[in-house]
Amino acid sequence: MKLWHWRFWRLRLFLEYLRPYDAVFYPGVDKADYWGIKIARWLYPKRPLIGTLEGLVGDEKRENEYSAAAGHVVYCMRNSKKDYTRLEQILNWSSHIIAISPFLERMGQFRYGNKMSMIPLGVDREFFCPPERSEEHTSELQS
Repeated sequence: MKLWHWRFWRLRLFLEYLRPYDAVFYPGVDKADYWGIKIARWLYPKRPLIGTLEGLVGDEKRENEYSAAAGHVVYCMRNSKKDYTRLEQILNWSSHIIAISPFLERMGQFRYGNKMSMIPLGVDREFFCPPERSEEHTSELQS
């Protein structure tokens, strides 16, 4: 039986991490990502790994830790223990982590230390100011 080339996507993903890139940005949390990063850290110990923090993942214990740090109740996404453990390890290995909100940046500093920065999601209204529109130029959408 001949297997199609796309059946080996995990192997291909793993092997991509072993190539001599200048940096790795936005790693995934699949087992192929984990093992590729783990071995690449040995092959390229000075290569930067730049992770992203787009949400908080954890169990009830982690929610309590984040809640104490934030001063209010914080909820985490629930994932499988394997995915959660891989994500945690990859973010610990990361030389820098980019959060998508000020809150996630603060929680990331609490968890991972001073390797956080933030690029907010959405439109910066201080930078982008849409022109004023009159009623006659307003569009109405209907379905």
